[in-house]
Amino acid sequence: MFKQYYADSLLSEHMSIDVRKGFRHALRKFIATIILYVALGGFIGMLIGYASQQSLGQVIAGLLLLLSRPFKIGDRIEVGGVAGRVEDITALYVVLSTDDNKLVYVPCNSILGSRLTKYGLEK
Repeated sequence: MFKQYYADSLLSEHMSIDVRKGFRHALRKFIATIILYVALGGFIGMLIGYASQQSLGQVIAGLLLLLSRPFKIGDRIEVGGVAGRVEDITALYVVLSTDDNKLVYVPCNSILGSRLTKYGLEK
């Protein structure tokens, strides 16, 4: 341990001031570059998270609908002011066939957030 300390002190005594300044300058530039990349990565992560927030919310709502199964394909339902027969249930949308032969794609997150009426229950 003494030998290492002695070697370091000799080296620092014989290093010129210009070499020390150059090393400090290079170290500062390196640290500044690392900080820049970390900040840039965090900013890009925030942008991606914000942009995908609604899509991921719809997927999670679709998975909750698929797990809870409040209705199945073929049921007549009314949700969000649209009434029709359920044609398909996906992770993003529920496809309804209306009485006037239109297909309406209702987002799953709007189904979870609104009132759902199921018609034609058997007694």
